[in-house]
Amino acid sequence: AGAGLSTDAADGGDGGDVVVTAGKAFGGNAVTDIGGDVLVSAGTATSAYGGAVEVTSGFSDATSSGAISLTTANAGTAGVSGGVFVTTGDTTQGESGTVAINTGAGVQGSGGDISMTVGTGNMGDGGDIIGV
Repeated sequence: AGAGLSTDAADGGDGGDVVVTAGKAFGGNAVTDIGGDVLVSAGTATSAYGGAVEVTSGFSDATSSGAISLTTANAGTAGVSGGVFVTTGDTTQGESGTVAINTGAGVQGSGGDISMTVGTGNMGDGGDIIGV
């Protein structure tokens, strides 16, 4: 994407967006006519480590960094919204990977919160937070 190169203080120009959108399925079959997926995979390796997938928000010289949002779309008139899964791979020798959720330190302020909220249900209880 292009850079906003003007240094004008009023409106110096925004950096360009990168938008990747998979294809829409126009068919009428609720089972087989599925929208396209967006797949991102790092490189494999024969001997050393496979490549990593890293997503980092933008940095600002003057104010806040950008947010990262991972959200599934709302469900249609019949169905459920998609899940969000964080899974490490299996291993045949040694420990599997770690799942870590961390907030940054606050200098002249507090560190960030970690919040977990479950949805409500209009027919039955809301969801549960389950620790295993």
